[in-house]
Amino acid sequence: MPTDSIYAFHGTTSSVLDSIATSGLQKTIGGGHWLGDNGIYFVPRDPKFALGYALQKVRRDRAKGIDGSPVVIRATIDMRECFDLLLIEYRELLKDFAPAYLDTVPESVWPEVAQDQIRRGLDSMVIRQAMKVLRTSGGKPYASLQAAVPARFGEIPKGVYPPGGALYQVGDKKSWFDIHDHVQLIVFDESCISDVEVVEV
Repeated sequence: MPTDSIYAFHGTTSSVLDSIATSGLQKTIGGGHWLGDNGIYFVPRDPKFALGYALQKVRRDRAKGIDGSPVVIRATIDMRECFDLLLIEYRELLKDFAPAYLDTVPESVWPEVAQDQIRRGLDSMVIRQAMKVLRTSGGKPYASLQAAVPARFGEIPKGVYPPGGALYQVGDKKSWFDIHDHVQLIVFDESCISDVEVVEV
């Protein structure tokens, strides 16, 4: 695997494998998603965490009467044109971009924007707009975006993850690390995705 590529994992269900085989992985569409939309979400280097997403999808599907089992897909992702919020230069770029954009948002919009531990409407708005406007050093749209995501889960199916909370605590002193902290990657340009296969976790 090239040094500018990584393995990343996508949690899904067996009910959509035929569709993936014929049409590829489905892009996430619509506002409110943590890293924006119009892209395919992955968990870099962490198949076990991706399995948690797959288990959650199975639970949601069964509530709709759709049968399926959890599936984790591994792919190789070309990261050369990634807007990488793990790096301070990109966090500074987003920080500088946001105020001018937010000034254009009508006041009437804000009551509808949810921003809390689980819903990140503000972040989604800013990232979606930034990805429409900002360009790489070569003048092209960014192919993907990666970010650290703090603990986010509310109700979690039994056996998926331990309950959220500090990794350790002594008296009233709690760790800032949470069992649910992780990294997310959204890929906008599907040509950056290769070697897609189902893996055992």
